Amino acid sequence: MKVYVSKAGQQYGPYTVEQLRVYVQQGNFTTADLACCDGQNWVTVAQVPGLMSGSQQPTPMPPPSELPPRQKKKRTGKRVVEPLSQQARPPPRADLIEAGERQLYKANPAMFRNSPIYFIISIILIAVYGLGLVILLFWWLNVKGMTFIVSNERITLRKGILSKHTNEVFLNDIRNVQISQSFFQRIFGVATIGISSAGQAGVEIAVDGLRNPNKVKDIIDRHRRG
Repeated sequence: MKVYVSKAGQQYGPYTVEQLRVYVQQGNFTTADLACCDGQNWVTVAQVPGLMSGSQQPTPMPPPSELPPRQKKKRTGKRVVEPLSQQARPPPRADLIEAGERQLYKANPAMFRNSPIYFIISIILIAVYGLGLVILLFWWLNVKGMTFIVSNERITLRKGILSKHTNEVFLNDIRNVQISQSFFQRIFGVATIGISSAGQAGVEIAVDGLRNPNKVKDIIDRHRRG
């Protein structure tokens, strides 16, 4: 039996009942979302035959009346843009960064916590022809343009806002995780984290000012050992 699911105006599927049960347990779908089995009427996910067990087993569905509706084309000006097909894919989730990959940690470097003295000086310099605002703006753009991501498969460092630079190291290739803290970094709970792989002699990924450095190291160690 093939099941289509409608969620937030988007149609997903087809899935088997077993796949749908997993997605409901993971929170991809809720039992209140709409579902259509083999071209039958749209009902709630909770009414899909075989999805619930025991006393919660739903009654048989009514005879088929219509096939699942096709997605409508979106018009932009004079061009017609066809939406990407969502069939045979699980619904999008915030913690997925690649197909089958789970995001475990994501952060930008801290500003004040990483360099409190430099931050205070920049605030003071605001009175000098707004010089401090220029410094803080460039600093903020640099911080927001740097993203450190840990998934269950790799570590990714993305830099840049206009231009982009991406560096990745797979967890299975990691040789060493370094944590270094200055006096103020230790007080405010941030650190510089360096990642080395077995294929390189030096540090491949280095990020200054990450929060909860020991937590990050624990996540990396736990998944690279697995």
